[in-house]
Amino acid sequence: QSSLGALFLMSQAKLSGLWWSTMMNNIFFISAIAAGLSMVSIETVWSHKAFNIDQPREILAGLARGTAIVLAVYLAVRFIDLGRNGNIGLIFSSGKLSVLFLVEVGLLAALPMLLLFMPNIQKSENAILGCQLMVIAGVIFNRFNVSLLAQGGVDASYFPTWIEFAVTLGIISLGIFLYRFAVVTWPILTHQ
Repeated sequence: QSSLGALFLMSQAKLSGLWWSTMMNNIFFISAIAAGLSMVSIETVWSHKAFNIDQPREILAGLARGTAIVLAVYLAVRFIDLGRNGNIGLIFSSGKLSVLFLVEVGLLAALPMLLLFMPNIQKSENAILGCQLMVIAGVIFNRFNVSLLAQGGVDASYFPTWIEFAVTLGIISLGIFLYRFAVVTWPILTHQ
């Protein structure tokens, strides 16, 4: 993820100052840590539900706190970097880009961070699941914002072909099949 962020350093002329920064590789890395913690939470909740096993509440609460801390660091780095580069004003003056930024950072990073810090959210696996899905959506949205804006500008449009949907569905299905095979074959989800 850090290398992916560094790749877009070459896109300075194509990317808005809301996304382009000399710190992109670090910002990508920090957001990838948040995504990793979120995916572990999501996988834990879904796999325990699928196999009818009690949820490990302490582990889920710890993952929620960890994700919230990483998101706090991510947001701090992101806004400090915007301020350092003199781009804070772009947040509300960039038209469509401002909307994309506010959805990505406000709705899909700051909101789940605040929610995941709340003790009552940390006690509910469904609330944790919802917040962690928001984090994953935020990281994906960030990558789309950076890659699509860098490639085609603010007016670019893209929609995957049916082949791209089929390949993606096939890869996800294979992953689920292999995970289920492993859980059924070996004692992976036993808590002893």
